[in-house]
Amino acid sequence: MMQVNRQIYNDVASSNLSSGFILDHEKIEVPNFINLCVYACQYDVNFYNEDLFNHFNIVYPKHISQAVNKRKAEYLTGRYSASLALKHLGITGFADIPTGRHRCPIWPHNVLGSITHNHCKAYAAVAYCTDYHYIGIDYEKIITMETAENIRSMIVNEDEAELLMCSSFNFALALTILFSAKESLFKALYPFVGQYFDFSAASIISVFDKDKSFELQLNQSLNNRLIKGSRFKGWFSVESNHVLTIIA
Repeated sequence: MMQVNRQIYNDVASSNLSSGFILDHEKIEVPNFINLCVYACQYDVNFYNEDLFNHFNIVYPKHISQAVNKRKAEYLTGRYSASLALKHLGITGFADIPTGRHRCPIWPHNVLGSITHNHCKAYAAVAYCTDYHYIGIDYEKIITMETAENIRSMIVNEDEAELLMCSSFNFALALTILFSAKESLFKALYPFVGQYFDFSAASIISVFDKDKSFELQLNQSLNNRLIKGSRFKGWFSVESNHVLTIIA
């Protein structure tokens, strides 16, 4: 009887520990990206506690031990979203997704993935290497029209600006989609390039509201495989005041 009561106590304690922190999680359906698993996790940083790493079976890394709670919560929920996505692939019990060079996640053998997060939401996208060569995901707050005009020249060339202005979106939203798309491209390609490249390395050549798709093209060769003219298709979603983009 005491063992049963202890189990009930442990279950309640575990539930209370996570109560309020994870507000919701869901699997995101991405059209035309077969066998790509994407999960989202909404959280409240005010309920963060370091014991949550043990609760969710996520390894607590030393390199964030001195970080503020916001950074720790982002790391935790990013890895939690990744664990849900990996589980959907059939990979369970994988508690450690360590951080490699320039903060890139190190995935299990034969798996590709990408993580993005902000102060209240985290996303992870994973797939087997047999299905995809590159994966990148990014989540951005939609910028204001004033900001769009101020940073326009740093993000797009004149051809891109014209394409965005001819789209069905207002320019601020269109520029946010493009900014996020190029961030997703960087995340997708950096592990194979090993060096930074800026926004001018690629241009958007199409964006369609109907199927939420876009396509980017490299303006320069990044290595022997990623050559000038290479094209990458992506998908986007507009969520309230944020944009999610995925390249795979």
